[in-house]
Amino acid sequence: MDTDAQRKLMYEFEQYSRELQALNEEKNRFSMKRLEIEGAKNALTELSKSEKSADAMVPLGAGVFIKGVVSDTKSAVVSVGAEIAVQKNIPDAKTFLREQITNIDKATVNLNQRIAMVDKEARRISQELEKSGSQARSEQ
Repeated sequence: MDTDAQRKLMYEFEQYSRELQALNEEKNRFSMKRLEIEGAKNALTELSKSEKSADAMVPLGAGVFIKGVVSDTKSAVVSVGAEIAVQKNIPDAKTFLREQITNIDKATVNLNQRIAMVDKEARRISQELEKSGSQARSEQ
């Protein structure tokens, strides 16, 4: 294999490697978002068991919380996208969160398929590069 062909293969391999890294980062973001949604769903379940008010830790950001009291344990304000939030009763809020989890799971399946495809192609190119490298060494 000539040097130009090797360079082209190396360039393609580097592109696939970068794409794999980006896809895996996206997969990690999906995983973290799924965990966050599961936590919110579980918190709503626990909150809905309370008849009147409930003690809660209110996040202020940067890992800082204050003690507070939740006075309405029957509804929640839910972000529905585009910086729009709506009030929903707890069962509807939980349904909305389950739908988000389903969407994340579907996106993760598609992402895993893409990762497998890109990884397969990167391995193929890597094997070609190894083969051409060993051929070049044997010719010397």
